[in-house]
Amino acid sequence: MATEVDICNLALSLLGEKADVVSVNPSDGSENAGLCNRWFPMAKRRIFEDADWGFAQRRVRLSELANVDSKIYGAAKVYAFPSDAVRIIGLYEVLGEKENQAKFSIDPDDARQFDDEIEIPRSQWRVEYNAANSNRMIITNVKKAVAHYTAYIDSVALYPTYFTEALVLLLAAYLVGPIKRQSSASTEATNLMKQYQQALSVAKTIDGQAMVRQKMLRVPSKISSRWV
Repeated sequence: MATEVDICNLALSLLGEKADVVSVNPSDGSENAGLCNRWFPMAKRRIFEDADWGFAQRRVRLSELANVDSKIYGAAKVYAFPSDAVRIIGLYEVLGEKENQAKFSIDPDDARQFDDEIEIPRSQWRVEYNAANSNRMIITNVKKAVAHYTAYIDSVALYPTYFTEALVLLLAAYLVGPIKRQSSASTEATNLMKQYQQALSVAKTIDGQAMVRQKMLRVPSKISSRWV
């Protein structure tokens, strides 16, 4: 299980630097630790934005924003964008036991229906900026919205090895310029980014295979309730 210090030292070693950083956050006072402290957060954010990682997916009920006039957005509901979300993968409407198609917020013909929820088509929800709290918000007609999204996970202890290996290359690409400070650094950064893209492709393949293995057969609630 890699730590922030491990990842930083691995990235430094790729650049021919001494892998002797002791602490990244807070920095141990060395120049390289200071650079890692500055660039590591950006590298972590970037890699989460580059794919919908299976290990980082979450599903939560959205919180409706009471201080926003939904009418000016031409929709019935405005929800808070999940604070840890990098990107929304899908939006769903949860149905109660007595609800039927006549009570759907949208045309049921436009949605994928399951036993206890429907998937809302992308054309029927959008994300906009909320100036009131400097955050994003989800605008839709869905009454009971659940978001399926890729979450940003700050703890590196939860990262799979295939993900960490790609992250090391990305961090090295960010560090090469500030460390080398030579004209050749740009070429080296370009080469490292190419290696990162290759590692990213491999990581996405492995992650996708893991998702397939972990994917459970969807069981109607009428049947699963008998298992309790």
